Amino acid sequence: MKSINWLIPVLLSAALLTACGTNPSQIKLTEASSSPNPTSTLSNTSTIEPPAAPTNTPAGTWINLLPASGTPGSTVKMEGYLPGGLPLDQLKQENYLTYTDICWGGCTDGLVESAIEVDWSKTDFGYFSLQFVVPSVPWLASDGIHKLTAGDYPVSLRQLNPNETCVPSGTGGKDCSAISEISSTFKLTEGYSGSECQDISSCGWSKITPGQGAPGETIQVHGWAPLISIIGQPFGYYLDLEIATDPQSYSTLSSLATPQQSMDGTYSVSFQVPQYVFEKLLSPGNYTLALQAGNINEEKTAEKNTAPVLLAPAQLQVTAAPDWTARQRSAPLWIQPIDSFLNESLSIDPIDSQRLAYCVTGSILSSKDGGQSWDSIPTDSIKDIPLPGDLVMDSSSSSCQSVTLDSTHLDSYYAVFSAASKQWGAPPDYFLGFFTSDRGKTWQLVPVTQLFIQSSNETGSFGGFYNNGKVVQALYYAAQSDNSSQSQALQVKQTDDGGVTWTSIPLDCPSTGICLRWGGAPSEISGMGSGLPQEVIVSFDNGQRWSATGQSAELRMPGPQELVALSQDEDLILSGNANYPVLYTPDGGKTWQALALPSLPGSNSGWMQGYSGLQMLADGSLAAMNQDNGTLWILGPHSQTWCSTSVTLQGNYPALLRASEKRILWFSTMTDKIESASISELSCKP
Repeated sequence: MKSINWLIPVLLSAALLTACGTNPSQIKLTEASSSPNPTSTLSNTSTIEPPAAPTNTPAGTWINLLPASGTPGSTVKMEGYLPGGLPLDQLKQENYLTYTDICWGGCTDGLVESAIEVDWSKTDFGYFSLQFVVPSVPWLASDGIHKLTAGDYPVSLRQLNPNETCVPSGTGGKDCSAISEISSTFKLTEGYSGSECQDISSCGWSKITPGQGAPGETIQVHGWAPLISIIGQPFGYYLDLEIATDPQSYSTLSSLATPQQSMDGTYSVSFQVPQYVFEKLLSPGNYTLALQAGNINEEKTAEKNTAPVLLAPAQLQVTAAPDWTARQRSAPLWIQPIDSFLNESLSIDPIDSQRLAYCVTGSILSSKDGGQSWDSIPTDSIKDIPLPGDLVMDSSSSSCQSVTLDSTHLDSYYAVFSAASKQWGAPPDYFLGFFTSDRGKTWQLVPVTQLFIQSSNETGSFGGFYNNGKVVQALYYAAQSDNSSQSQALQVKQTDDGGVTWTSIPLDCPSTGICLRWGGAPSEISGMGSGLPQEVIVSFDNGQRWSATGQSAELRMPGPQELVALSQDEDLILSGNANYPVLYTPDGGKTWQALALPSLPGSNSGWMQGYSGLQMLADGSLAAMNQDNGTLWILGPHSQTWCSTSVTLQGNYPALLRASEKRILWFSTMTDKIESASISELSCKP
C-alpha cells in the first residue's frame, strides 16, 4: 500500500532479533542487583548487593519493580532473574539477551517499549536490571483507545531463554514470536488529565502552517496524538494525504512523511506538497491531512473492507503550481549535470567542446575533434594499485564508472572505479578516484583514500571529481566525528598541474549566479534498493560555509539530472523521473517550489511524469524523451507546447545530451557507444 510501510515490521523484527541475539561486542555488563528471594519486599531506596562469586540461584523466573507505584511519566527500574545465566567468559562469546521489550498493560493491547537495554550481573549469572518509563498519555491499540486512569497495570517482560537461539519467524530455527512473558504490577497513583482522547474520532489534533501551498512548497505540521509503540522514542504514525473521503480506504491515502513524536504525545513533521499522487497530477483543491496508525493498520490489513485508523485530521489547501511557460525565459548562465557513478554519460571539456571522453572496458576513449576520431587511454594497470584497507578492485567491473577531463593539462585524466572488500565482497561497493598525468601509462590514487570499510573500520569517503575549466577538484568527506549526529563536511583537494600536486582548499562557488552546487556523490552502494541521494548545497557567504537546501537527486533514477542557473537569484533542479520534474528557487536556494510543464504528447499514461530525460539545452530549450518510442521532444524558450524532433534514442533510454559545435552527442547504454545528431535535427518537425 505504501512504499514506507515496510519500515515498522522491519524495525520490530530487528528489535526482536537483537533481543534474541546480538553482537557480543554490544553486550553491556554491569553489577546488576540480585536477590535470593523473589518474593522479598523491596523499598523504593533498597539496593541488593550481589555475592562476590557465582552462587546457586533460584530455579524460578521473577521480576521486581522499583518503585512499584508512581505517577505518569515515572522512570522505573526493573530487577529480576532468568534461569540459565551464562558465566562471564561464555557471555562474551555467545549471543545473549541484551535488549528486550516491556509491555505496559499487557503485550496484546498494551503499549510496547521495544529494544530496552538489559544490564546483566557479572558475578551472579542470570540476574539483570533495566529501566523503562511509565506512559504519561493514553495509547492506541487494535482494540481502540486506552485511557490512562489511576489503578493497577500489568508490566510484562518478554522472556527469552538465554541458553537457546531464536530467530524471526519464517527463517528457520526457534520462533521469537513464541516467547513467554513475566509480569509484575505497577500502581498508577493518578491518571492522564488531558481531554484530547475520548474516542478515535475525537482523538488528537493537528495544526498546519501555512494552511495552503503549491507543489514543492514546504509545510510544517505539529499536534498531539496517543502513543502507539516506542522504539527509543514513540513510533508508528504516517502523515497521510487523503485524496478521497468516500469510501475511506487505503487506496485513497498517500503517505507524505513520518512524524517525530515525544513521550507526551506531541509530534511534529514537515513535508513538501506533492505534485503527483498515484501517478496522476494532483489537482488544486482542499484535502485532508491525517495521522495513520501504521502498525495497527498492519494488523488490520487481513480484515476485508476495513477502513484505516486515522487520527488528528486537518485541512490543507493545495494551490496550482506556477506555469513554466508563463515565465519570461532566456539562455541559462550555466548548467551543471549531476556526477553520477551509475548512469554512464559522455564527458566534455567545459572549455573546449571538441574534447570528449567516455569509459569502455580496459580504457578510456578520448576525442579532440568532436568525436570524429578516438584515442585509447589504457586503464588496465589500475588493478595493480594497492588500495586502502582490505579493498580490491571490483572484478565484476572492468571499466570506469565515470571520467573527467582536464582543461589545461591535456594528458591528464581522472577516473572513478568501484572496489569491494577482499574478505566480504560486495555489497557494499566503494567508489575510488584515480588519475593519470601521462595518458594512462601510469595511474595513481587521488590523495583521498580514507573510507569506511567494515573489516578495518577506516572512515571517510570519496565524493567525485569536478572540473571548473581551470582546475580539477576531488570532493571528499573527512573522517566521521565522534558525534554521529553531525554530518560530515564536504572538503576539496585541488590540482592545477594535472595531478602532480594536490592542495586542500575550501569548496568554491560557481563563477556566476547563485552560490549553489551539487554536493559530493555517495561514495558507496550498500545494496540493491538502497538510496543514493546527492544533495544540492548552498552558501550564503560566498563559500565560507555550506548547508543543505533540503533538495537532492536520487542517483538510482535514470539521468540526466541538472542544476541550472537562470539568473543571479534563480535556479532550477531538473529531474524528469523525480516527484518534482522542475524545482525552482527564486531566492538563492532559501525556498523551493515546483513548476508545471505542458504535458508531453503521446507519453505513456502509465509513467508518472512523462518527462524522461528532462534537461536544458544551451539556448534555454527543454528536451525530454517519449518513453514509448524514444523520440526527443523540445519545448523552446518562447514555446507554449512541446514539438517532436527527428532524433530517437535507442532502447528508449534517456541520455545526457552534449553539444559539440554543430552536433549533439550522447552515450548510448544500448550500444555502449557514442551516438550523435546534427543540432538542426533537434528543431521541430515541419
